Amino acid sequence: MKICNIITVPNIRPKNLTFGHYLNDEKYSKKSEFSYLESDRVRIEKEKIQENETFSQKESSVNNSISNVKKQIDDTNRRISELREKVKNTEAKINSERSLGERYTKNIKENNAEIEKLHKNQQKIISEISEKKDKINKNASKKLALVGAELQEKYAKESQIAINGIKAQFIKKIINPAISLLEGESTEMPSSVEITGLNEDSAKTILNWLSTVTDSNYAFINAGKYKDEFVQILKELSFLANKEYEKNGSHSFTMVEHFETVDSVSEADKKFLDAILENGAKTYHNTIIALTRFTKNANTFTFNETFKITEKFLEHKNFGLQSIIKSLNGKKSAGINLLNGLRK
Repeated sequence: MKICNIITVPNIRPKNLTFGHYLNDEKYSKKSEFSYLESDRVRIEKEKIQENETFSQKESSVNNSISNVKKQIDDTNRRISELREKVKNTEAKINSERSLGERYTKNIKENNAEIEKLHKNQQKIISEISEKKDKINKNASKKLALVGAELQEKYAKESQIAINGIKAQFIKKIINPAISLLEGESTEMPSSVEITGLNEDSAKTILNWLSTVTDSNYAFINAGKYKDEFVQILKELSFLANKEYEKNGSHSFTMVEHFETVDSVSEADKKFLDAILENGAKTYHNTIIALTRFTKNANTFTFNETFKITEKFLEHKNFGLQSIIKSLNGKKSAGINLLNGLRK
């Protein structure tokens, strides 16, 4: 930068001077001029220094500004890069969502087509379901009616067995009268009962049941085993039964297996047997239960009651022999075994 300085020369008024004076004045004038010039030079130097300092400050400020601008540019470039990366990721996500949306759209179209197809078949399906429902209801009604009829028939049979079955007849004709007698009531007790179709084990179960529920005494003998001694043994058992009744008022049951073997006895023994089979319950308080394999001696002897055992009775769980076994549950009669009182 060029600096132009205007030098002002002082106004020196002319004098009537001599040559010497003139030289002194000239010298003085030059000194004054030099003094002004030096003053201007110093001033200019100061201004130059100030301008240099100002320039340096401005240059430093500019450099700082440039540095800040460069930093801002770098930050801006970094942000631009980040934004570009975000834009790139966003575009990828948009593309993915677009692809997913296209798949959804395709699925929706397919589902709509399927729904339309199902809608078209809806009435047909409803009609078929209604027909099947009616058919099922009709079949169910028929089955219910059939099952109901079967149940009614089964109930009727069960009721008939419960009321008129063999077990019910035992209770009605033997057990209830025995209990009534035990309680001091006046009632008809059978003196003789014929039972066909029982094996020895089942027969002993029946005898235990009858004597247990009625608190009666009991005896079990095999007529075929004793043969000629049978009638005498039966007489002694009857006397023992009467003795027990007089002692404690208890009734007795004497069960005779193979009673069909008693087919040839003396006239006196036949008379005793007929009497005890007809009135033994009153005379000796003893009921004779005759077990027979067949009715061979039906015309020989007469019994107050007759029971024919069936397979249904042996197998029935509720109203047959199985129910009797279950009700006993291992219990034994409280009465005495009359055989223990026989003379040895």
